[in-house]
Amino acid sequence: MKKIILSIILILCICCCKVTHEKSGERVGKSNMNIPSDVVVIKDSFETSNDLYSSDIEFLVSRNYIGIRYVNEGDTIIEEPVFSLTPNVMKEIHSYGKEVIPYLISHIDMDKNGIAGFVNPYESNLQNMVIGSLLGVNYAYMIDLIMTKDSIMDNVPFGIGYDRWNEKMKPYQIYNQCVIIRKEDKGNPPKSRMTIDDMKTIKAIYNKWWESNKDENLDALRKKWREEGSPLQNSPYMWI
Repeated sequence: MKKIILSIILILCICCCKVTHEKSGERVGKSNMNIPSDVVVIKDSFETSNDLYSSDIEFLVSRNYIGIRYVNEGDTIIEEPVFSLTPNVMKEIHSYGKEVIPYLISHIDMDKNGIAGFVNPYESNLQNMVIGSLLGVNYAYMIDLIMTKDSIMDNVPFGIGYDRWNEKMKPYQIYNQCVIIRKEDKGNPPKSRMTIDDMKTIKAIYNKWWESNKDENLDALRKKWREEGSPLQNSPYMWI
């Protein structure tokens, strides 16, 4: 019963996002899409992709572009931000190193909702703070992932369902839920869903860090990060 309820919640969340974006979609051809020439097209069917748009969903990733593309029932090509992070998408973003960081920072205050953080689709105890949250949290998370890990060694998951998801996501998970909360709400994380004003402040924090460190090479950046920690540690916010 819990799994059924969870599935309904996820379907409602993703479908609501889909309807919102479809209203603004134009009937266009792929050749008219303003997508960088170096974009990598990824088809990821792992559970976190919540592939409720179509069987032909494409994740599009480059050093200055991250999005999804699919054709809806009205034969309209829809292009929009990635609604949740999948392993292959995170691995591709991570591979660009510091070159993708300016793009990630620029999207931290993006006013779009989706699934922020890591949500096991087989988990029955979902918190409101991750479903329907601002997607900018995911962009900030990717900066932390790039800085924390020199490389990502993907693994072959074992088992099925809950255990398979946990095993597959281990190389990508540097915090527990991988979401941001206000430190004052540490005892009650669900109360701390980020607002657009919060995300603007968080963007400014990461941008200040970047402006002070962007001239360092990646190895030096990572070494300094390990010594000093995330820019959020001296702010009103924290990762959990």
